[in-house]
Amino acid sequence: MTTAVSPDNLVSLYNNVILGQPTFIPGDLDLSGVPIMGLPDNLKVEGNLVLSDTSVTSLPENLEVGGTLYISGLQITKLPNNLWVGGDLNLDEVPIKNLPDNLHVGGDLNLRNTAISSLPANLYVGGNLNLFNTGISSLPPDLYVGGGINLFGTAIKSKRMIPQTTRIEGPILGI
Repeated sequence: MTTAVSPDNLVSLYNNVILGQPTFIPGDLDLSGVPIMGLPDNLKVEGNLVLSDTSVTSLPENLEVGGTLYISGLQITKLPNNLWVGGDLNLDEVPIKNLPDNLHVGGDLNLRNTAISSLPANLYVGGNLNLFNTGISSLPPDLYVGGGINLFGTAIKSKRMIPQTTRIEGPILGI
């Protein structure tokens, strides 16, 4: 189920921003190309959240997305605390500089061509982690990756540089 963007939906989102009430969207929410500047804190989207080609410059605190979070074309430089994404999170070429502690991504996390130079504590990636062409020089000891990891274009050049407590369930590319 995709929630259509209508004037009523935008009014509802706007009212929740003003009133500070949590907003729950059943199914997908596709706001691509809609001239919005922000979203309410405590937003919960059951399915996918598509924000591509909007004017959004930051994501709300405590954002929960049950599916995939699409933010291509955004000028976001940081992610909010307590971000939970059940599906994929693609930050390819988004000017992101760091990730929040305790970030949960149930699917793939793509950080390709970002300015990120370190990974946060307690990062959980249920799928693959793509670090191609980033400034990453070490992996945190509590990192969990349920799939493979792409280390091409990073400073990590041998398995000895990966802490023994780091769990990577799939193939390690680039070393």
